[in-house]
Amino acid sequence: MNNRSRIIFGAVIAGLGVLLLLGRLLDVDLGQFCWPVGLMVVGAAILLRSRTLPSGTEHTLLPFGDLRRRGAWQVRDEEIWMLVGEARFDLSEANVPEGETTIRLYGLVGDVDVVAPPSVAVRIASTAFLNDLRVPGRKEDLFLTTARWANASAEEESSARRVSFEIGALIVDLDVKEA
Repeated sequence: MNNRSRIIFGAVIAGLGVLLLLGRLLDVDLGQFCWPVGLMVVGAAILLRSRTLPSGTEHTLLPFGDLRRRGAWQVRDEEIWMLVGEARFDLSEANVPEGETTIRLYGLVGDVDVVAPPSVAVRIASTAFLNDLRVPGRKEDLFLTTARWANASAEEESSARRVSFEIGALIVDLDVKEA
């Protein structure tokens, strides 16, 4: 998640805190107004987001459900929005183009599994309220931080095929396996 996204996320959380405090102090039920307005803002953001993406970037919206990419699938720049679900990316047989490919995944609660072959440089950055991280050589639970992982191929600048995962969610269970 880039700095702009962090600033927006932080501002939304701080604004929500201010509204809840004002509601408590003024004895007003802000839930009557905040939930409908919040849902309208989220809906508008989802509808308008596909128009602001760079050209060539796919936009996928999965409110609930599973996303499975395995076998000989074509890796491309993509932004995925899901409320609750599982996303599995197996890059071992995937057609990864030359250069950098970015897959962004946003949601509330997500179980993300990535299979990273040594022939592809893979970088993952997961920003969440709670990250449950299981990667080769490391297992940890992280609170309000960004979990980062990269395979050995990602450390080499000469890697021709690179895939970058950017994950932003409330709760993320991230499992990475090397093929």
